[in-house]
Amino acid sequence: MTFSVNYNGVELSELVSGFTAIDRGFGSVWNNTLSNQVARYGQSFVKNSLSAKTITITIRKSGIPSDWIALRKELAKVLDVNEPAPLIFGDEPNKVWYAVADGTQALSEDISNLVATGTLTFIVPEG
Repeated sequence: MTFSVNYNGVELSELVSGFTAIDRGFGSVWNNTLSNQVARYGQSFVKNSLSAKTITITIRKSGIPSDWIALRKELAKVLDVNEPAPLIFGDEPNKVWYAVADGTQALSEDISNLVATGTLTFIVPEG
């Protein structure tokens, strides 16, 4: 059985040969605000908040260079959204992350072994 990752209604598992890693973490980044005044034993806590959550997916695509060209074009289309879109993982089908692509999406082609590996990075603004 292939692990399923669906983004914006597109089954990514149908585009790639497989996923080698998925990093969803176990929470968002905590931002703590402390008072500007330093006391003898540190600073006073003011408040905290959560930042956006980052999800990283490592992909693998076996084949020949023309397969990788097609993959790059298709992923570029899928990731091109104007607002956060649903990101759903097969092991948690009832949990929907509303995410957008973030940073540089990478695809490294190993011609001698006929495999390309890449990283898709998403940010979930509401963590």
